[in-house]
Parts: sequence; structure tokens; C-alpha cells
Amino acid sequence: MDAVCNNISARLARAVACLLRLEFPWLIWRLLPPSLRLSCYRRLARGHRQPFSSVARLPFGLILKEKGEDPHFEAENTRFVSQNTSIPVPRILDVIEFIGAESRKEGFILMNKVEGESLSAWVAPRIRRTPEAIALIARLEECMETNDLDPIMGIVAELEKMPRPTVDISDDDPLVQDIRRAINELRALAPPSQAVSGLDNRPLYVNRAGENYFIGPLADQTEFKEALFHRVSNLFKYRLPGLRSLAEPVFAKTHRICFTHADLHANNILVKDGRLAAILDWETAGWYPEYWELTAIEAMSIHKYEMNAFWDQVHPFGVGAYRDELRLEWALWGSTGLTGVVGEAGDDLECPR
Repeated sequence: MDAVCNNISARLARAVACLLRLEFPWLIWRLLPPSLRLSCYRRLARGHRQPFSSVARLPFGLILKEKGEDPHFEAENTRFVSQNTSIPVPRILDVIEFIGAESRKEGFILMNKVEGESLSAWVAPRIRRTPEAIALIARLEECMETNDLDPIMGIVAELEKMPRPTVDISDDDPLVQDIRRAINELRALAPPSQAVSGLDNRPLYVNRAGENYFIGPLADQTEFKEALFHRVSNLFKYRLPGLRSLAEPVFAKTHRICFTHADLHANNILVKDGRLAAILDWETAGWYPEYWELTAIEAMSIHKYEMNAFWDQVHPFGVGAYRDELRLEWALWGSTGLTGVVGEAGDDLECPR
């Protein structure tokens, strides 16, 4: 009897999952009052969300994402990419906004779950290190397991002196080709104007220098580049002459305006069976100068040498691209927000990459 019931339950679950892949049930669902749907989502979030996470994994292959900012930024950017490229992205099923703390827009996004592992998990077994570095990492893990914290700083300092890891993938690896193709598709989209902005000339939601904030829309790239200087912390204003010197070759160029994800860290790229399964989290996407995707990737990979090795192998923008722009952004990161670096290390303004 139990086997029969389990079989019926499994078939019913598969039938419901197949039904929810259709658009019609969601058209009906979205006709319900927003207040009712919002109440439902709040209950589901409380029941299924993991601690310290904004994501609730629901039955039937659904994901409910709670947003601390206007949810339409991510939802509409995701739909735009789905409609205008072949890049795999989650399917947006519903969006609800509400006024939260400090009278700002917050909300929920309901979407389908995409199966796959993170790019960092896919890269990990393909990383190659020297035997000395492997031994140091083993010592570090042992110290962490035994709570022996005293030697840790010394081991980390020794690791910093080791040769950087490499990644064992070929130039024609299917995933490498998939990621290049996806980034090239984004960059091939025709901008509606020369403005630096979100879709439909809305503000950009920027994740930079340890801070999240809205900026723009800005009339052109010069206004955008100047806005980055306005973010330099008062503590580091004395560095402005050196920063302006680094900026000269960047301001002298007229960059193309490209649609940019702007947050391609390793957990926002999913891989399945060695192919690109999805790119997630499009809330920071928009129309930026063409170099911004590269500098944003570098920002996500600071001191993550495995990911540095991966992106150096993929080189989706060409080998050695945008070096002046990266030097400037690196110096600005060290003088801005929560990533500001005090003392000689920050005053150096040199980019180690």
C-alpha cells in the first residue's frame, strides 16, 4: 500500500511540475490581488529560506528570492536577456514589490530553479598547484580543524609567496566557448543611446567597492567616469592627483556602450555537464562602458587566484584587454568605500594584475 501511495505521489508531483512549466497557470496566478500573493510569498519565505540567505527553495522546482531593493531591476533585466539573446537565464514567473524599511522598495521574485553547480565548484578540481602550496593548504586546513589559530597568519604569508595556481582547461573547452559566446552576445546588443543607465534610461544598481547604491542615469560615459571620482572617500582625497594621472588614458578613449552583467562572480554562473547552464542575478546589469564587465570580474576575483587563473584562460575580452581601465579601477577601489586601503599599500596605486 505504501509503495502504491508513494508511486501516486511521485506521479502527481511530476504532473504538477510539468503543469507549472506552462505559462497559463502563472497568468491565472498573477490575476490574484498583489496583497494575497505577497502574503503567500512571505509565508513561503519563512518556511523554506535557509539562514542568512535571501533565497527560498520551494517544491516543484521553484525559487523564491527576497530582494532588499526594487525587484523589477533584476526581473526586467533577466527578461530582457532572455528575449534578446540565447544566454540561459532563469524564467521569471512573478514579481511583487512592497514598501519596506526606510520607505524604500523591496519585494519578491518567483522563478524556476536551474540545475547545475557553481562555476567555482566546477573549477576547483581543475586547479593545479605546486606541491609546496598543496602542503601549505593541508597545514592550513589542519589548523582550522584543530582550532590552532596561531600559525595561520604565517602559513597564509607563505602561501602568498607561492606561484599562483593554474587551471587545467583547454582553449576549446565547451564551457570556455559558452562563456565567451554569452559575453559576446551581451556586448553585441545595440544600445538605445550613449547614456550609461539601466534599461529604459533608469538608474543603475551598482555593486562596487563593498557598497550597493543607485547611480544615474548618466548622460554619457564621461559623466559616468567622473561620478566614480566623486565616490572617492574623504580620507583619500590627497590621492586625487595620482588617480587623475591614471585616468588620463581612460578619459581619452571613447568606449562603446555595452549591455553588461556587472556581477559575474563564480556563484552567479551555473554549469551542468560541462556546459553553461545559466547566468544568475541580473540586478546590477545595464548599459556601461565596454570595459566595465572586465573590471567588475576582476573586482569579484580579488585574492581569488583560482578564478583569476580561470578568467585568464577564458580571456573573453582578448588577451591583455583594458589594462589602463583596470589600473584606474584598481586604484579607485583602494580609495573608495569599504575597499579603501590606508597607508603605503593604498598609496602605491599599482595594480598587481
